[in-house]
Amino acid sequence: MAANQFKMRNAQVIFHHLFKASLGFFKRNMSWQVGILKMESIEHVHFYHSVNSLGMKQQWTTEVGGHFHEVKYEVVNGLPTAICGPAIKRETRKTPSGDKVKIVPLKWSSVNGEGDTEFITDDHTHEMEYRGTDELTLGNAPSRADLAPAPAPTTFETPVVVEGFSESDAEPRKRK
Repeated sequence: MAANQFKMRNAQVIFHHLFKASLGFFKRNMSWQVGILKMESIEHVHFYHSVNSLGMKQQWTTEVGGHFHEVKYEVVNGLPTAICGPAIKRETRKTPSGDKVKIVPLKWSSVNGEGDTEFITDDHTHEMEYRGTDELTLGNAPSRADLAPAPAPTTFETPVVVEGFSESDAEPRKRK
């Protein structure tokens, strides 16, 4: 097979930066009763990828325990740095025109003994640790064609024989 004789003029280069959020605690309501809060602090970390596998810029960390963080990153003096925003979550509401998704802060409400509503918010953040950078070009990016399934055979070289069945068993039945 002859090698390609392309005259490459341009190549797209994408830098993928990986960050790990420092160990932090998020609040979780462990109560099974409506209106009564039983808050627990749970350890966790997040990861942040500056771009996804298609090279598109990412805005949020990975989701852990029902929440995630908005991240802003930039390269300062040659070193990628990231700033993590407060904890947020997706809230989905069904409407006649389809599901509406809003990004909202983590917040819980309960009614105290005097009948007043109290709100608890979780606005924790993380320090972001730079873990490394990958340089992706069109030539070394993962090929989606390699992941494609093999085509299904259209004909069989040898007939398939299943004992106990006749040709009429293979025909579709008519509904009565």
